Amino acid sequence: YYDEGKKILHKMATYAKHSAQICMNKYLLLQAEAYACECEVEKAKDTYKEAIRYAIRYGRVFDQAQAYDLMGRYLSFIVDLDGSSTCFRKASEHYMQSGAVFLAKKLKRDHNFDLFENKNGPGPVKRERSG
Repeated sequence: YYDEGKKILHKMATYAKHSAQICMNKYLLLQAEAYACECEVEKAKDTYKEAIRYAIRYGRVFDQAQAYDLMGRYLSFIVDLDGSSTCFRKASEHYMQSGAVFLAKKLKRDHNFDLFENKNGPGPVKRERSG
């Protein structure tokens, strides 16, 4: 699958040149995933952040949510739990803003957080599990 992904990445780079507003964010996310597969941790993080900045610049809320979601998954994989929690919270907020309510609620449920700020400042509010 890695070789197929590289082919798609190359094609997406071409599309991104000709239709940047539509394809550049997807290209950046594919590039970040490729870096993640190659264990290029800093390059992967930087490219996820670049995808987020690009989505913000062009007001693409759903793309921003996707970028936060994928970055959260990657950070969770490399055991950066604080970073992943922040990304999942932001992804959920942006999914909600874009109308993808199901995805927002799924992230909230899967990662056990509330979307409200706690008294200690911004961030997820951990709920106690009732047993």
